[in-house]
Amino acid sequence: MRAFFAINIPDKTKAAVSEIQSHLKNTCPPHTLRWVKPQSFHITLQFIQDLELATLASLLEKVREVLKPIPPFHLTLGPLELFPTLRRPKLISLATEPHDLLASLSDAIGEAMECSEISVQARPFRGHLTLGHFTFNTKKHPFILPEIALLPQPMMEVNEIILFHSQPNNDGSRYHPLEVIQLIQ
Repeated sequence: MRAFFAINIPDKTKAAVSEIQSHLKNTCPPHTLRWVKPQSFHITLQFIQDLELATLASLLEKVREVLKPIPPFHLTLGPLELFPTLRRPKLISLATEPHDLLASLSDAIGEAMECSEISVQARPFRGHLTLGHFTFNTKKHPFILPEIALLPQPMMEVNEIILFHSQPNNDGSRYHPLEVIQLIQ
């Protein structure tokens, strides 16, 4: 099954991000993006293409162990960005801070995955919250990110990491929590 470790977004922050997304929907040309539903907003830390149920318990035990020394922390959503690059974006997203802490968290979970013989993506981690996926080839048809005024987003407290099951379908993927791992002070 497809799965991923992620930070879920609190409802208050989802509402604020949804307002940004609504403004973009009104600014971007129609049908250029497939928009993420606000209830699906999250920040992916590690993706698992094919998680076997036989390894789930062992993986969760290892992830809990590597997350033990990590206390709850605050996260800020930053400016709009074209992701992964300006020249070939696949999505519009909000940047996330603190990058170093999120990268360390991703690396720690990645190490636990490798100990469970689950492959980890080779590209470097870059935290983001996806707002929409492009529906066309941006290499052939460049896209200019509209300038919109963003109000500073409130800090959000991160006190848990969730393993989600991802079920792709025609109108976007559906995410179901498999396990919630609390970060302890």
